[in-house]
Amino acid sequence: MSLAIFQNNIVDRLKAFSAQEPEIVFQWKDKRSSARGFLVINSLRGGAAGGGTRVHEHITLDEVTALSKIMEIKFALSGPSIGGAKTGIKLDPAHPEKYAVLERWYEAITPLLREYYGTGSDLNTDIHRINALLQKMGIHNSQEGIIHAVSHGDHQIETRAYENMQLLDQDINLEGISIKLAELVTGFGVASAVASYYRNKEEPLKGKRIFLQGVGNVGAAAAYYLSQQGAVIVAMSDRDAGVISQVGFSEEDILTTLRSRRVLNVLDDNLTHDEFNRKLQSLNIDIFIPAAGSNIVSKAMIESLMESGLELVCSGANHPFVESEHCYGLCSQYLDSRLSVLPDFLANMGMARTFYKLMSSRRLMTSREIFDDIASIIDHTVSSAYDLNKGQLMTASLYDLALSNIENDVPIYQVENELH
Repeated sequence: MSLAIFQNNIVDRLKAFSAQEPEIVFQWKDKRSSARGFLVINSLRGGAAGGGTRVHEHITLDEVTALSKIMEIKFALSGPSIGGAKTGIKLDPAHPEKYAVLERWYEAITPLLREYYGTGSDLNTDIHRINALLQKMGIHNSQEGIIHAVSHGDHQIETRAYENMQLLDQDINLEGISIKLAELVTGFGVASAVASYYRNKEEPLKGKRIFLQGVGNVGAAAAYYLSQQGAVIVAMSDRDAGVISQVGFSEEDILTTLRSRRVLNVLDDNLTHDEFNRKLQSLNIDIFIPAAGSNIVSKAMIESLMESGLELVCSGANHPFVESEHCYGLCSQYLDSRLSVLPDFLANMGMARTFYKLMSSRRLMTSREIFDDIASIIDHTVSSAYDLNKGQLMTASLYDLALSNIENDVPIYQVENELH
């Protein structure tokens, strides 16, 4: 099969998947504010569905529906074998009563949270504050609904899952900086995806020059883990400023960024975004990691980076490219055919994978086992996609793996058994 035919086949399959009506749509109007809430459960595959809570002032039901489908695609690679879902709250994320609004939202969907829906953090929300709200309401954990559904009444599995979930709050010491496990796993997964790609390409990661757009939990952790493997971080930006180092930032700079999760007034020589983007054009960059937000990376920006040597994009943020489609839009298709793109549903699966292992293990897990598991499943998945088309059309190849699991109803544990 030619690459063009393969890519067109993926587009057709995604259109069919996207056109399927979701099983459950729940809409809500807050009585005390102008906030509105949407919960879309694409399917109850495996008797449950999962997807985080995002908040922004322009969110729509269409956006939440598309994101629920992307979650299902992500679970088809990361596990568990459940349906995708997503919560969206239409509210200014800077609103002082944001978490009070979320508390009222969770009260409205309490039966779902107990029986078959698990949520978590997403854009402009924090998992620790979400769990604190839910515990006030008598819900053990944001994943209670999924745990209830997948344990099938096995009290031992259910009890062990809740014990394991406490690991998310464990402090991990990174060279004197204490950071909770939950704040590291997504960025670690992004770094693992990059490392796996170069292993399959049989090229060293050491010396590769990286631009990180966004240095929150995802970007800052990815910068740390990539620099530990010898990659050179030459550019970083946050919502307010950017910084560039032709020779690469020092280990101390990376640790400072990891501690602060920003560059403005943290690292020296801050640049405005206009200055930063202008200097970026003359900077040799091998790897671009968009980890800032959705729909902000244009085709023109990537083409500019390609002129200076860009060879890999690894998406830490959900749906980073400017395109109207949420699943493999025109920009994604274009870029996929011209360089290597590791999409969000692969690169940022770290938290989904962590939830799965903590929920499904019959024994107490350790943080080291969580990190090792994330690296293992990402490496296996990248290798499988790489082999499909000899490293070309990586995004389309990863969609093929995920859609095949969904279409053939392949449970993730079967995939794991084949892996091991």
